[in-house]
Amino acid sequence: GAQRGVRVRLTDQATMTPTGTTGVGEIEDYAVTINPGPDCYQVLAANYNVNTVMKIDGVTGTVNGTLITGGSLANPSELILGPDGNLLVSNYTANNILKYNALTGALVSTMVSAGSGGLSEAQALALGSDGYLYVASAASGSVIRYNASSGALVGTFVSISGPSGLAFDTTGNLYVLSNANTRLNKYNSSGALVSTVYTWAAGTSLHGLAWGPD
Repeated sequence: GAQRGVRVRLTDQATMTPTGTTGVGEIEDYAVTINPGPDCYQVLAANYNVNTVMKIDGVTGTVNGTLITGGSLANPSELILGPDGNLLVSNYTANNILKYNALTGALVSTMVSAGSGGLSEAQALALGSDGYLYVASAASGSVIRYNASSGALVGTFVSISGPSGLAFDTTGNLYVLSNANTRLNKYNSSGALVSTVYTWAAGTSLHGLAWGPD
């Protein structure tokens, strides 16, 4: 399935105002598209506040129900489709990565166990062309690599304070957003810093990266 990076704050459909833990909730992740068709696609969105993964019509924006509710979810912060087509969910509070059937919502496994490689406050996810899953570990200040199929620990790729967004370019460079340092860094495939692409004003809250169509 195709993937589309997007960050949204879901609103109460009646009032169209931001809600919180008592309403529909805040969406804290990239959306993921599955089953793309000629005219429509379904967007999955993790609801950080109420521990659900919601189904949203990609054309109309209509909420079509919930794919995953509660269970092992503990503040899901990002979603991505794995190489086998299953849905990977970064579990912020539980410090692990869960794997679900992307169509039924059934839990397949805990792909990355809690704290593996120092994983703490799991946030952004990215799949590299090298067959590794890259995970932003906010509390440990690192981007950690795992085998994208088995979840086995590979090791720390880079150390950076408060990583909160990851995105690869077409040549294999990894862009890492630092919420703590309010900057966007570019690293090569060896983990060496290429450049600081942009720095925001202190106090800016930064979460999530996605490439635009242009």
